[in-house]
Amino acid sequence: MIQWAKEFGLKLIATNDVHYIEKSHSHAHDCLICIGTQTQLADTKRMRYEPEQFYLRTAEEMKARFAETPEAVKNTLEVAGKCNLEIEFGKLHFPVFAPPEHFTREGYLRKLIAEGLLHRYTLHAKAEGKEFVVEGIDDPKRLPTYQVPVAAEVTRLKSNSDDTGQKKNELLTSAATT
Repeated sequence: MIQWAKEFGLKLIATNDVHYIEKSHSHAHDCLICIGTQTQLADTKRMRYEPEQFYLRTAEEMKARFAETPEAVKNTLEVAGKCNLEIEFGKLHFPVFAPPEHFTREGYLRKLIAEGLLHRYTLHAKAEGKEFVVEGIDDPKRLPTYQVPVAAEVTRLKSNSDDTGQKKNELLTSAATT
């Protein structure tokens, strides 16, 4: 990249691949990968990221990482100065979705969930109001057996008065190791 920037007369910028905010979130991220790929932490052949490397680095850390090209950090600040982004924290920002005709957003979501249950688990379910009625199961072996221990962990952690962040880490670790 450095050579291309010189060759084409382009300004080099400093970037950082961020998957989680704090370095300490690395283990929780690893657990989420296991859940998403349906593998376990102990699986040596599973997808994994280098531990504690994909967090949001401080300005000092970025300067140190790009010490050989300090102009990259300077150019990044120049780009940031041209951006006008304001994020209102403490409020959820979901996109507005218009469902197909004759559906509410919630009704359409329930329809998609019922279709997904059939496709993934061969579970015939029908959305009736806010409930799902199971009408049959084609292949019971395809039902997700991990949900029982995860549900038990959720119940246990909700009743425990520990810190919420610790609960999430325990739950993710438990789900990824069961």
